[in-house]
Amino acid sequence: SMLAAGTGEFLANPPVVIKNYQITNNVGIITAVEELWAQGGPPRFFSGVGMGVVRKSLANGVVLQTIGPTKSVLQAAWPQLQSNKVLLSFIAGSLTGSFAEVMTNPPDQVKTMTQAGVPFFDAVQLAARHPFRGAGFAGLRKGIIRGINWGGLAFFMHVFEWMYRKSIAVRTGRKRQISWNRDELETQTQFVRSVSQQAEN
Repeated sequence: SMLAAGTGEFLANPPVVIKNYQITNNVGIITAVEELWAQGGPPRFFSGVGMGVVRKSLANGVVLQTIGPTKSVLQAAWPQLQSNKVLLSFIAGSLTGSFAEVMTNPPDQVKTMTQAGVPFFDAVQLAARHPFRGAGFAGLRKGIIRGINWGGLAFFMHVFEWMYRKSIAVRTGRKRQISWNRDELETQTQFVRSVSQQAEN
């Protein structure tokens, strides 16, 4: 999962660079692309990708390693959550997502600043002075996103399981109906044979 998250971060880096450049310089997307290209060509669109891959991989690893224990603690503290897996997953996803985002805020700062054009070592120095600058809102945002992700996953899993059980029930009912029809046909056939034999006698 960490490898997949890192790969996704690497491939999605160019749109993020464009977005950050637009926000920082208050320009449109076409102007942002033209100016970024003029600043360094294709490599400019991968500014900060190293720190981005590190941060995303670590954050994903933290979430996946803590989501299970967090659910167990929540179920022990609030037993009523055991009957509501969607809400349980939403709360657990929100907590673990916020925690992972806050803990990986320093490399995220470096990534964001380098994507906006700040030299790498200057970005590292700035992030070292204030490692958790912006971590509060970042944690809130990511917590909501992770909560929706995990809660939505639990919801759709419930829906798909319900649909699967319904399809199994329908198939079983059809098989029983076919079996009953066959039994009824055999009974009628035996009755006709019996009547025919009596008539012949």
